[in-house]
Amino acid sequence: MYRHPSLPSDVIRGRLCPSSSRVGLALTMAAWAKGVRAVLLDVSGVLYDSGGPAGGAAIPGSIEAVSRIRGSGLKLRFCTNESQATRDHFVRKLQRFGFMISEEEVTAPGPAAKKLLKDRGLRPHLLVHDGQCPINSINLSQKG
Repeated sequence: MYRHPSLPSDVIRGRLCPSSSRVGLALTMAAWAKGVRAVLLDVSGVLYDSGGPAGGAAIPGSIEAVSRIRGSGLKLRFCTNESQATRDHFVRKLQRFGFMISEEEVTAPGPAAKKLLKDRGLRPHLLVHDGQCPINSINLSQKG
């Protein structure tokens, strides 16, 4: 477990000493978070649960948490290791759950790999899911 040096260990473990108060905890967390400029949230299992017959649902409190982060003025981005759908499909799914999110805010492995391949001029042999991401801008020829 990562332990930030300025947070008491009881706060890290989610326990408070009997003499601690919620106000004290809030002040401690506020002081610790002062240097934070951005938040990167994983999505699956953090913002939504993918189980269930409807293809998943927002985890209780997650929509409100995202709204509070946005309202705080912090930069907010999302990441996923979802590899069988386009970012657009993924974003529309989150929007159906009630999240205010745009495609530009999501980092996913397919588009990141595509950018790396293109930037470095690499010619990969790709084995990807049909719906992964458009790859027509990547050189797939046998010769340079």
